[in-house]
Amino acid sequence: MKNCVYCGKSIPDNSRFCVYCGKDLSVAKEESLITKCSHKITNILNITILFVATCCIAGFIYYSIANKARSTADKSKDHEEVIGNLYRNKKYKFRIKYPVGWEIKKGDGPNILTKAVNKNGSSVIIYVKDLGTNLGNITELFTLDEWSESIHEKFLLAKILDRKEVSIDNEKAFFVKYSIMYKALDQQADVIALTVALTHNNFMYTINASSKNKLFPEEESLLKESIRSFVLESY
Repeated sequence: MKNCVYCGKSIPDNSRFCVYCGKDLSVAKEESLITKCSHKITNILNITILFVATCCIAGFIYYSIANKARSTADKSKDHEEVIGNLYRNKKYKFRIKYPVGWEIKKGDGPNILTKAVNKNGSSVIIYVKDLGTNLGNITELFTLDEWSESIHEKFLLAKILDRKEVSIDNEKAFFVKYSIMYKALDQQADVIALTVALTHNNFMYTINASSKNKLFPEEESLLKESIRSFVLESY
């Protein structure tokens, strides 16, 4: 026995018409199938629309970041203030104390904002990239392993000596220490570098401090002191 879909009364399973209300049950079955198919199609469309919308949003964020990341840092002197060994940038809202006596220069790469160098070739360099949108701290963008791997991709001969998550001005940051050998003007140099990366608002900051291998033991504390002096500012 089954129940009539119209009046609800009990009728034989093979009944085409309800003996009580007289309704054609085959029509009701077709309508039920159509309704179910309609619901399924609607659900599929809703899922598809949601997927496409999600992809569009993700794509917009990706291309926004990619386009911004390719843009060059604004190196206008109007944003800069240098007092002794203190460098401040009002546009990118940070300050850092370079080692005393080092020469402060404008960066020589598209995203190298500023650097300080000494007579031995040691340097502290600041990279700044505009991500185009605020995506949280650096741990929400990359893992420490991914950041370390990016150094290998950039410097194929780099050897990672240490890596860890640290705090710079109360912001989560990635610290990587690595060694690398490179040639410049037929001269081979063995360098040890300290790299710290962090994000704040829509900017990504990378501080790279390096020294020749033979000089690194005596300059390491000086390089680390300069990195720790990095402070984000609000105006």
